[in-house]
Amino acid sequence: MKLSIYNIILLILLICSTFVYPQNFNNEQNYSHLQGLQFIGKGNINEAIKYFKLSADSFSYSDSYHQLAIIYCDKNTVESRVLARKYIQKAIWSDSKNIEYRLLKAKLMEKFSRKMAYDVYQEILNIDATCTEALF
Repeated sequence: MKLSIYNIILLILLICSTFVYPQNFNNEQNYSHLQGLQFIGKGNINEAIKYFKLSADSFSYSDSYHQLAIIYCDKNTVESRVLARKYIQKAIWSDSKNIEYRLLKAKLMEKFSRKMAYDVYQEILNIDATCTEALF
């Protein structure tokens, strides 16, 4: 009898933790991302990068990958464009139908190769034929 009550209690605790943990997971993910956005608003890019990296690396949050790609794309150096490309690709892997991510990738690809950019614009049009920004 004691064993079955113990098992029931253990099962209840396991079920409760399953429902509670994802909420905490999302809160921390959103907190890190929102902190990054606040630091961008204050003009503190280095702190923003730290928070976006935390959100991206710890939680694979696609919006944080996107923000990192924007930051590195705006730095407009060869090294930063390579990092931007890495981060935008991770964002796309997380959310493959996101047009905004793909438009940033296409803009970035224009710096590397017009053919690569054309291919990305074509992918966008295959997802959404009404996307006028993708008309290369």
